[in-house]
Amino acid sequence: MTDKRYSNLWVLNADGTDHRPISSGNHSYTSPRWSPDSTRIAFLSDVDGKPQIYVRWMDTGQTARITNSNNRLTPLPGLRTAG
Repeated sequence: MTDKRYSNLWVLNADGTDHRPISSGNHSYTSPRWSPDSTRIAFLSDVDGKPQIYVRWMDTGQTARITNSNNRLTPLPGLRTAG
């Protein structure tokens, strides 16, 4: 048995309505951070095996991996989270 915790990212209106998934599936999506102009969101995901940094453009829905690390990337404490 391979117990594993999965997490996905969602965006919703400030009043709590209109929930929309940003990610889905049996992978972990963590540590989201908005770009200063709120057009992109960066996050960690293990979708390619090891945690990597990804960026999603909110207007097009395109997502790109921006790291190619063999080392484990971990969340940084104390940074502003998306939401």
